[in-house]
Amino acid sequence: MVTPKTKFDVLNLKSAAELLYFQREYAQALEVGERALTFAMNEETYIGVGDRSEVEALVGRCRRRLEITDEQ
Repeated sequence: MVTPKTKFDVLNLKSAAELLYFQREYAQALEVGERALTFAMNEETYIGVGDRSEVEALVGRCRRRLEITDEQ
């Protein structure tokens, strides 16, 4: 993956994570979501609290889905 250089790059990661989640690709969505969160607080790539909380919620949902899948 390319290193995000702008806020819009991080928002694109957020969108990609959401798409992967809805395609039921939870492991990939988790990876992309965590990557977005890594860059969400940098000065150049900062995203707002609302977007950041959405990514955090998505990451949490992915982790729960993966736990359920592992148990079955």
